[in-house]
Amino acid sequence: MRLHGAGWDAVPAVAPLAGGPLPSDRVPGAYAAARLVLHADAAARAWDAVPAGVLDAMAAGTLVVTDADAARDLVDDDVAVWDPAGDPSALVTALLGDPGARAALADRHRRAVLASHTAAARALRLRDLLGDWARAERVGVLAGVPARAEAARWGDHAFARDLQRQLERRGHPTRVLLLPEWRSGTAARCDAVVHLFGLSDWTPRPAQVSVLWNISHPDLVSPARCDAYDLVLAGSAQRAAELAPRTSTPVAALAQATDPERFLPDPSGPAHALLFVGNSRRARRRILADLLPTRHDLAVYGRNWTPGLIDPRHVRGEHVPNAELHRWYASAAIVLNDHWEDMRAAGYLSNRLYDALAAGAFVISDHVEGIEEAFDGGVVTYRDRVELAALVDRYLADPQARREVAARGRAAVLARHTFAHRAEELLRLARPLLGARPLGIGPGAVDLTAVADPAGGTVVLDRVLDLEPAAEPSPEGRR
Repeated sequence: MRLHGAGWDAVPAVAPLAGGPLPSDRVPGAYAAARLVLHADAAARAWDAVPAGVLDAMAAGTLVVTDADAARDLVDDDVAVWDPAGDPSALVTALLGDPGARAALADRHRRAVLASHTAAARALRLRDLLGDWARAERVGVLAGVPARAEAARWGDHAFARDLQRQLERRGHPTRVLLLPEWRSGTAARCDAVVHLFGLSDWTPRPAQVSVLWNISHPDLVSPARCDAYDLVLAGSAQRAAELAPRTSTPVAALAQATDPERFLPDPSGPAHALLFVGNSRRARRRILADLLPTRHDLAVYGRNWTPGLIDPRHVRGEHVPNAELHRWYASAAIVLNDHWEDMRAAGYLSNRLYDALAAGAFVISDHVEGIEEAFDGGVVTYRDRVELAALVDRYLADPQARREVAARGRAAVLARHTFAHRAEELLRLARPLLGARPLGIGPGAVDLTAVADPAGGTVVLDRVLDLEPAAEPSPEGRR
């Protein structure tokens, strides 16, 4: 047995076997000369990836024993996989003891790798992916944030980033465009725009498919405003039904959502009995007005909570970073939620509900029509201050009941209310509109050619790709 790589000579138990690092040009020969290659890569295993070394050794014709479970899906169900927590010696001994079976399996794996997993195969796949990306409809998500420097404190920015990630996973290059980019003409490069309506106006352009997604301030979305768009998405079924007969534009309901990859149960934040995260807008929030005074520990995070609005002892900070917010939600005994009156009256459910439930929180909210059905009874609601006080006392004293309700709410969110669900529905509604655009608009009019360099096989695409990665959102407190 021989161990190649840096540092093995410093491990006393295996130092006699250490052969030092191998130059890259000698690695294929070392693989081919071995009867068996034992390969381990903890980092690749954590990401469910297959290291290149496993494929290299298989291509050299030698049987590989690897800790990469994903190799079975990629190459062959009979790839020899060992559990790093166990002892591979029995598996290795059995394979070394049957040269015929080992050679047959090694040959099968080699043919599988050469057929599908060579650098040439990957280059062709990359070419196809780049071509698909270049031809794909490009989407701009319009978020009414005044400037990049302020994005961290705007819930619409985090919402836009979550939507961007899901659209890009479905093959649509997507940019989040803030107010300065609306006005600079950057949005003109998009085949479609999704306007997340809060307070800022956008003038739709005939060359683009324009989608208005009304996620807040429903009272400001008039039928005349809707007429200018190709598609209107209202944040509640109630509002969609009200708008549909009053505008010439198709209207559909599309509620808010959450990203469960970020809002996941992680009770490592501060353990408050009662938690409210939200800005005051210089007005008393309904649930706090109904709750106070209280004998329980109440923590409020948000901006503009002046002493005239709330006792300063309850205010614990102006901002919870969006990347950390799930920890706050998951650690609180009760997360409090309420709605601005225009949202409640129109049947819009606060985005705080989706985020907190995805994080495994138990939530008490003011009542909004449809809230029980949306979350399968996973949110406890109240209608007056007497009922709120009784519910707080009851559930603070019953952790098991809190867990049961929270589990129902989280299951409902994961099943129906993620940004993946919303992106699928958005694309289902928008694709017919994209296909009906005027000739000369969009990816069908792009001259996309591939020129192969006979010497090196290089592929050159004659369209410059406008790539903006779906970066993790800036820390942000949601509505």
